[in-house]
Amino acid sequence: MDARADEDQRLRDLQRQYVDVLDDSGGQFTRAVKDLIESSSSSPSLRVVLDLNHLRRRAPERARGLLADAGTELVALGRALKEFAAHLDPSWAKERGDDLRVGLEGSLGGQHVSPRTLTSSYLNRMVCVEGIVTKCSLVHPKVRSTDLQFIRDNIDEV
Repeated sequence: MDARADEDQRLRDLQRQYVDVLDDSGGQFTRAVKDLIESSSSSPSLRVVLDLNHLRRRAPERARGLLADAGTELVALGRALKEFAAHLDPSWAKERGDDLRVGLEGSLGGQHVSPRTLTSSYLNRMVCVEGIVTKCSLVHPKVRSTDLQFIRDNIDEV
């Protein structure tokens, strides 16, 4: 159970660091979240797109963490975004805060792969898969939708 408590504490620490990055006093992230809150009635998508290059300038260790350990870092970033939106507009966050999503744009450095070079060594890492669509069909779609979910196993130590 101690390992679980350490992991939860690490997530809270990461979340706090991301909230500090998001709270840039009227900068890019604050404007993006405020614009989303104001336009949420007309837009069904509640996705805030954050620029990795801007994140590298403000918090280089968090940008490196996103590329190296995307699973943990994205969970912390999502929680931080919801906390930050609740800080800006508590009533909106109560109504629509659970639908809030994070999108990332910008340079991933050397993490560009093709479908053929995508291997298990990239598990839990942020990568950009580049390829050409050679066949597309509406009759038999291969991918209907994608949604990343990270599930924790509740295993008690004996």
